[in-house]
Amino acid sequence: EKYSLSKGTPTVTRKKTLLRGLLEAGSELQTLTCLGSSLPIRTLSKMALVDNVCNSPNLASLEVWLQKVPYAVFLGIKAELNKGDILFILPEDKRLIGNPSLPALHGGVVGAFMEQAAALHLIAHMDKPALPKIINFSLDYLQPARLRDTYAKCRLSRQGRFISNITITAWQEHVDQPNAIARAHFLTPEYK
Repeated sequence: EKYSLSKGTPTVTRKKTLLRGLLEAGSELQTLTCLGSSLPIRTLSKMALVDNVCNSPNLASLEVWLQKVPYAVFLGIKAELNKGDILFILPEDKRLIGNPSLPALHGGVVGAFMEQAAALHLIAHMDKPALPKIINFSLDYLQPARLRDTYAKCRLSRQGRFISNITITAWQEHVDQPNAIARAHFLTPEYK
């Protein structure tokens, strides 16, 4: 799919957002490490993904991981840890405007941000790490996302042997006034 976010903005090719970006990074994708890891980031970037994913990601590993996903880099997605929860941040950026009269973020940007947050959240909380594949993504826009920082928090509703369900909430000023909510279902291949 191709997205042209606004007039004067270069067209960006989005290949299955996070998942395709992670797969294309191939052997170079080597990031999410366990909490308390004292390994330098250079070492982290040379380690295998399955050796580095654990239930408690640290901030440095999340930042390295986000840098490996081209679409996440284009959007400028950041992550913070708050009491063990991952808070995803989409910083204010005029390139991401979809409705210049409000101005409001492009709905596709909000959806892509939430989808990537869900996939990263799932991988960070898997017992046996493997790249999940999106089955479906249902998004409800509740109010326009204005030109300001947008936040997303994910909740793993159910994680079975093959299917995982995640609920995503995106907001800007108050968490109890969401701009969008979404549900994502992922196929999590059996780890061998």
